Amino acid sequence: MKPIKHYPKMLVIIFLSSILMLSCSPTHFLRVQYQLPSSTDSMQGMDVSFAYKDMRINKNNTTQSAKEELKDFSGEFTLVVAQGPDGGKLLGAFDLPSMLKEIFKQRLENSGINVRGEAYPDNQVEFILKEFLLDYKDRKWIMTMSYELNLIKSGETVITETVSGQAERLKVIGGKEAERVMSELITDMVNKIDLQQFFKGKK
Repeated sequence: MKPIKHYPKMLVIIFLSSILMLSCSPTHFLRVQYQLPSSTDSMQGMDVSFAYKDMRINKNNTTQSAKEELKDFSGEFTLVVAQGPDGGKLLGAFDLPSMLKEIFKQRLENSGINVRGEAYPDNQVEFILKEFLLDYKDRKWIMTMSYELNLIKSGETVITETVSGQAERLKVIGGKEAERVMSELITDMVNKIDLQQFFKGKK
């Protein structure tokens, strides 16, 4: 009967070892889940083109401390787009520019807008990324993002909106909280734009 007394201790050791392995496991991709707002057809049939520019001073997506904490992060993301309570749809792996372009495309199409591949001078949406940085400090993941959105008609900028924000989460295990804070901030900042007012040229 003596070995049986050691089973609970062994289970505790196995449990703690599993947590340690999870916390130290490499992270090749960060999973970003973008939550669409309620769909609307208020701008059904409108055609626009979408342009992306990266005007960041610091082109890194993470600070050195965040990179070290994420181990083998490749700099790429897996994107999931969700609407309502469902688990969302996995769209694949993206680098940062491709991911942000896809997220904004989803946002525009969710309002009934047709996003055209070619230049469309009557309505062009220009997205300028100013800041996108994941930091890790004092056991917290800190995400900062800033961008400018321009509406260009016939070559003239008729409205500019600037959106910026920061969010943080306490680290629990591995990079899961980093993924959550990034997903929440991106969702909040992309959905913050009132598209109806934006295309009317009003703030």
